Amino acid sequence: MHNESRNESRNESRNESLAERVGMQNKLLSLEGRRHSVETENGIISTNGIELIIEYLHNIGLPELPFWWCWKYDVPTKLEDGSKNPEEYVGSLPKRIARFYHKEHKCKLSTESKTHIGNLAAQHTYEDAYYYFDFVQTFNWERGEFSDSTSCFWTERLEAKRIMEKEENVWAVRFFSGELPHHAGIARAWIQARKDFLIIFNGYWEDVINPTLEISKAMSLFFDCNYKQISLRNQGEVKGTLWINGEGSGYVVGPKKVIKNFSKLDLEIETAKQCCLCDANIYDDRDGFSVSGRLYCRDCYHDQFFSCSECGSVERIENSWYDSDDTVYCEECFNRVVVCCWQCHNEIRKDQANQTSFSQYLCDVCARRDSVFVKCSHCERYEFTEYVRKCGSDLYCILCQPTKQGVENVS
Repeated sequence: MHNESRNESRNESRNESLAERVGMQNKLLSLEGRRHSVETENGIISTNGIELIIEYLHNIGLPELPFWWCWKYDVPTKLEDGSKNPEEYVGSLPKRIARFYHKEHKCKLSTESKTHIGNLAAQHTYEDAYYYFDFVQTFNWERGEFSDSTSCFWTERLEAKRIMEKEENVWAVRFFSGELPHHAGIARAWIQARKDFLIIFNGYWEDVINPTLEISKAMSLFFDCNYKQISLRNQGEVKGTLWINGEGSGYVVGPKKVIKNFSKLDLEIETAKQCCLCDANIYDDRDGFSVSGRLYCRDCYHDQFFSCSECGSVERIENSWYDSDDTVYCEECFNRVVVCCWQCHNEIRKDQANQTSFSQYLCDVCARRDSVFVKCSHCERYEFTEYVRKCGSDLYCILCQPTKQGVENVS
């Protein structure tokens, strides 16, 4: 009864685990392109499960279990040859723990405590199995091919899958029914690789109660390290474009000293923002417009606002002003740079208008109308033909005539 389990002996080499020797992202790159496998021993409780049970016993005021404690879910009462098991504590883990504390410490575990210990042990106990899996960064399989027929990343959140494919440190781990290429997919989860650990989320595995946990357990064995459940967000959200299953639940897989203090993490993956009016997704900064701290899609922006062609300020569409060429202005710029043609009343830019001697403006069409106006040779203002005077080959408006000698009426 003093033999340590395989999990306990594995702890001796934790400090030299793969996860610590090689950055996780580089490790995944080296593993891409082929299938891998890991074997699990039936009934063995994972290191993470052991720690959770020990923590619970401590929290309810019980002393630690002895170092030789057998961390299998069930210790049979009889051996394979039919003889009685000589181990002092046999049966399921909750019953063995209850029996130990009653015998050694004269305390009785409540039914609630035994149930809680049993649930923790069941969640974190390995089955006798071989797992076959690969790591990929191209997510081009059909929806449902890896038990993920209910995943929204193939339907209304298809863009989230596209966004993750562009991330250098995001992978999918895919599980298969065997090691050969024709063996079908059975499960998958997303992985974000950090320097010293992995974040695993959104697992799918048919008929498995907690697929993400099962996949995390397999990954912890493969990388020879620990795993831990955390609260997970992306950009502070659970139900954003990058939806996180389990009400924002995920797992970290890595060396114990790295992950032991993690309780919540954020994937920090840039995803689409939403238009404040119509909730349309905005994936590119060029398709979104921010006004007074609120974000609008292209259609809503042009329905609600305009940009002044003169000063560039953004104003409400109802405050827009247009000249005869349909150039748009804010009210201040319109009053400053646009004038009204005295003849046709079209609104034209002042710097393109023709000024008259009587302080009005004319558009090009009206200014050049036959026999109505003449351009002064001196000030270049336009004058009514009947008031223009001629001096040599030059023509002068009524304002410039007093400064010239020898002027005569235009015939």
